Amino acid sequence: MRPMEIGNGRSERVVSTRNIGEAEAGKTLDFLVIGAQKAGTTTLFKHMQGHPELHLPPEKEAPFFTRDDRWERGWRWYEQEFLPDVPEGVRIGKVTPHYLADPRAPRRIRQMFPRVKLIAILREPCERALSHYRMSLRRGIETRGPDEALRAALEDAEAGDLGTDKEGEARCYIAWSEYGRLLEGFRKHFPTEQLQVLFLDDLRDDPGDLLGHTFDFLGVDAGYEPPTLGKKYYVGGTRNRITVLERFDSLPGLRFLWKMIPERKRRVINFWMEHLNVVPSLEEEAMPSEETMDLLRAHFRKDLARLTDLLGHPPPWDL
Repeated sequence: MRPMEIGNGRSERVVSTRNIGEAEAGKTLDFLVIGAQKAGTTTLFKHMQGHPELHLPPEKEAPFFTRDDRWERGWRWYEQEFLPDVPEGVRIGKVTPHYLADPRAPRRIRQMFPRVKLIAILREPCERALSHYRMSLRRGIETRGPDEALRAALEDAEAGDLGTDKEGEARCYIAWSEYGRLLEGFRKHFPTEQLQVLFLDDLRDDPGDLLGHTFDFLGVDAGYEPPTLGKKYYVGGTRNRITVLERFDSLPGLRFLWKMIPERKRRVINFWMEHLNVVPSLEEEAMPSEETMDLLRAHFRKDLARLTDLLGHPPPWDL
């Protein structure tokens, strides 16, 4: 399925912000991959990172617009910390899947970078919710079985509890799969030509074609084929390979050496360590009952009409 691709050409480097002097003196974001979480953003990040006309920092997930402490420090601080060495003539972007689900993000992004290109990649909503639940199991956030956890998250979603903060992740397995509602929040702040919607199905089945459309949307060489093409960089699971280690600095003997590494590099190591430490789930692992799945499908059908109206066509999954 061809992505929802409404617009082309290069985004203009114009900034409107609450502190325009600060932003004008710094770098401009040309594009953001805003989510969805558990929908292939890590693989998309690795494919895009190799393009010679694009610059994505090595930290995939380093939120600015949804972290109040970073937002209050300002963009100049953030770019010095996370975008210190940007070559001339490239388009600067970030991949932060939490942005799609946080209602603060559209307004703040618009306030600072009104002409930024936005990319969303979506996954069949029940699959995404289940993958999110499995990730919470692995991280120790979740201890409930799949039926109890997903039905509770379903009740929270229907009550309007969106669980946008980190502590609320165990409540948002369902709410973060309501793509029609979530994308409408961005459409209130950005014109359609600045939004491209992709699908994980296409990233799996024909990544070259999907990337070609995405590069064209960003105004760079659409014929570039990254050496990572065909690789899948993150497979979700419920368990870690090494259960004792969550961070390198958890070992007292290595703590001193770990602190000798610059913080920027430690963040990158921590991110990829977590991914490499995952034991991929079997298809039948941590599966809810068919009755629970039926409840989820019925819930997501309500959002499907909103998503179809926004896209102009139905997504590539059948509920």
